[in-house]
Amino acid sequence: MSALIASQCVSMDFAELSDCLHVYGAFLDDGAIACQAEFERWQRKWRAVTQEERPATVVGSLAACDSAIYPNIAVLLRIFATLPVTTATAERSFSSLRLLKTYLRSTMKEERLNGLALMTIHKDIHFKYDDVIDQYAMQHNRRLQFE
Repeated sequence: MSALIASQCVSMDFAELSDCLHVYGAFLDDGAIACQAEFERWQRKWRAVTQEERPATVVGSLAACDSAIYPNIAVLLRIFATLPVTTATAERSFSSLRLLKTYLRSTMKEERLNGLALMTIHKDIHFKYDDVIDQYAMQHNRRLQFE
C-alpha cells in the first residue's frame, strides 16, 4: 500500500500493489488492468513534481488525488488512510474491561462500568477527587430543611 504514497510511488512498481488489489479489489469499480493504467498516470504525475513538493503521507496523497481522474487510487488511499496501524488500543481496552467486570461486580450498571473502564484505560489523566465530590454534592442536595 505504501506504493500509493506520492513521495514513494515514483520508485515503486505496480507489482507491489498485487497483494493490496487481491484483498481490496472488490472495492474498486474497475479491474486490475484499469488500476494499473491509473497507477502509471499517478506515477507520471508525481515524477513531474520535485521531491520536496510530493506529499509524504497517505492523507497528503489523498488530498492531492483527484478522484475524477484517479478513482481507484482514491479508493485505495481512503482504505489505506483508515486502516489501523495496530490493535493495541482495542486490546488494552478489552483487557481493562475484563479486569473490571469480575464475578463480584457483574451486577453493576452500564454507566458505572463505562466510567470505571475509562478511568482504568486513561490512567495518565489526573483530576481532583474533591472537585468531583463537591460537584456531586451540589447536584444532589439531600440536606433536610428545618424551620
